[in-house]
Amino acid sequence: MNEIDSHQIRTPRERRRSALPGRFVIAAIAVLVGLFAAEGLSRVAWKWLYNRQLEELLGGYQFVDKANSIILLNPNTRLTLRQLFTRLESHDKTRGADALRLDAAQVGAKDDEIVFSINRFGFIGPEINKEKTAGYTRIMTIGDSVTFGSYVNNTSYPRVLEQELNRRSDHPLGSVEVINAAVQGYNIEGVLKRIDYFLDFDPDLITILIGWNRTIIRADPDKQEALYRNLTLYRFFYHGLIARQTSSMALADFKKMHFDPADPLMNRLRIEDFAYDLKDLDTLIKRVRELRPKAKICLLTLAGLFVENVTPTADAIQKAYPTSFTPNLSAWAVLCSGFNQKLREFAASRGIEVIDMADWSVTAFVPRERYFVDSVHMSAEGSILYGKRLAEEIVLRAPSMFQSGSSPPPSHPASPAVGAGK
Repeated sequence: MNEIDSHQIRTPRERRRSALPGRFVIAAIAVLVGLFAAEGLSRVAWKWLYNRQLEELLGGYQFVDKANSIILLNPNTRLTLRQLFTRLESHDKTRGADALRLDAAQVGAKDDEIVFSINRFGFIGPEINKEKTAGYTRIMTIGDSVTFGSYVNNTSYPRVLEQELNRRSDHPLGSVEVINAAVQGYNIEGVLKRIDYFLDFDPDLITILIGWNRTIIRADPDKQEALYRNLTLYRFFYHGLIARQTSSMALADFKKMHFDPADPLMNRLRIEDFAYDLKDLDTLIKRVRELRPKAKICLLTLAGLFVENVTPTADAIQKAYPTSFTPNLSAWAVLCSGFNQKLREFAASRGIEVIDMADWSVTAFVPRERYFVDSVHMSAEGSILYGKRLAEEIVLRAPSMFQSGSSPPPSHPASPAVGAGK
């Protein structure tokens, strides 16, 4: 019989110690599998909850594409002023109804007048043919509710832009057709989901005015953006434990609204780099250049009710609503200013035109509250003025944009003819 080496005999304690690494590996694998399963279930739950939230935003003329979690407009919709009021009020869109009432009064719209149209392709505005008419320049305005414009369609800046360009003969664009491809609530990610459809209409010039939703209104410095975008579990954690409100429309926020540039929070907002938003925008630009390499692109800076270094009036504060994370309305001005600067830098690095509507608006929209119905949305009067100014900028830039080898002209100051506050 062979003698057993005493070193080969292990005590129960030693055996337990030797098994620990294997147990840790098994436990780690179990935790990872559990996290993956939880993340998968969270994504299903998030999609369901998000689609429900989108449905609550509907105003009687849209529907939710649940597969892509995005709002679309009901094609072939034509509503009179009275019908539109009824739909908005039946969907509890009191702010929308109030804005419609103001805009209708400004332009003298009648109750039985058709003021709101969605064409057969699901774009806000008049009917179009998918194929461009020979000799026409097609402009597509991409954006959110600011570009979507007033419920009185003819006062939206895309419609005014079309009217102004067709009225003028001092540009090389010929006859112009403007497709308003904006939808309320869209952010850059939402546009990316539909950009291929938009580009099927072969635009010659694309203007992009977007950034209020998520980029500005939900730019909470307490939110870890990378985790929020990539990990659904974190989204539930954020909304459940970090965010104090889930809606910028909370009544408590309205009662606490104020404008304080000295708030320490503003310094935290001033270092926001908007990296993920610009990454989305870069993806969008690349997709446009891939599918429509001849199309020209113009980025528009954001112009809202609040501006840095400009103290708002009591009337301005009264008609505003706060961002989702603070009742301090100065957040709008700080974030808007920062995003516009990053947008200029982004455009310069990509060789893209920027039309600086924000800088122009500082002197054009005076008093500022006259041209806005809330923190970001222009009144009919503001949209009309905005559309005229945008037409002027495009006329100035058209020769360089549509002639190869020319450098783009700089942004021009507002002309006396387009001035405001008169």
